[in-house]
Amino acid sequence: MITAVGWTGLLRLALAMEEMKKDHPKERYYYLQFIGVVPENQGKGAGKALMTPILGFVTVKSASIDKILLNSDGSKNML
Repeated sequence: MITAVGWTGLLRLALAMEEMKKDHPKERYYYLQFIGVVPENQGKGAGKALMTPILGFVTVKSASIDKILLNSDGSKNML
């Protein structure tokens, strides 16, 4: 990751992540930090294919987890 964004970019990312934590719920949750679909594959079911096994894992392994969080820029991205 450092080679992709450099040390400055890594620091900006860490600071942004700390800022986002302020809005997270108090109960236990999973946070999907980096998941996405490249634009040319959007709208073709790729996102759902990525999320289905994650949702299955959470359902089986984590009866005490109440939420799964994912930052998104639109409601059409929600399952």
